[in-house]
Amino acid sequence: MNIVQLVYSSRLAPNTNPSEIAKIHKTSVENNENAALTGALLFGEDCFLQCLEGSRETVSRLYSVIANDPRHVDCELLLVRDVTQRSFSKWDMKLILLTDQNRKELMRFSASANFQPHLMSGDSAIRLLESFKT
Repeated sequence: MNIVQLVYSSRLAPNTNPSEIAKIHKTSVENNENAALTGALLFGEDCFLQCLEGSRETVSRLYSVIANDPRHVDCELLLVRDVTQRSFSKWDMKLILLTDQNRKELMRFSASANFQPHLMSGDSAIRLLESFKT
């Protein structure tokens, strides 16, 4: 099977309770295993950066659902590429919360200490997410 990686950024919709992040993650883990999807979700400063991995059809369908989810605004596609292997094969969906301790990773791939994933290149975005694999 050909594997596609899709990376996007979005913001948490105004007036959305941050507790929704846990619900989004729980639903992702439950659904992704059955759909053969893997990936990582970084959340901080009301912004999302996510990589989805799987078949082109499944990834495209899920991205469409996310882009139309009222909890997400300003969805922006940063990268879509075919890959020979998954970067996040061990994670149905890894949730990474941006903290003061892991902010140094952000600084390695971004021009700012502020988390503004929509300003990142697709290459920098995927490399940032991959840096949390260990």
